Amino acid sequence: MTMAFVGFEESQEVRQLAESLIDEHHPHLKDAKEHIGFYIREGNSKWAGKAKKCTAFERHMT
Repeated sequence: MTMAFVGFEESQEVRQLAESLIDEHHPHLKDAKEHIGFYIREGNSKWAGKAKKCTAFERHMT
């Protein structure tokens, strides 16, 4: 069984979309926008959409 590469990188496109949603629907998070990281996942993984234990990176970022 080969392991699929999955990586994360910051995304301006995700940031812009999320910030517009925060402005429109979650004004209570407006001051937190500069502290939130917006990432996109690269690669292919079969675990997407399934419950799983968080990785150290996911725990750190959340």
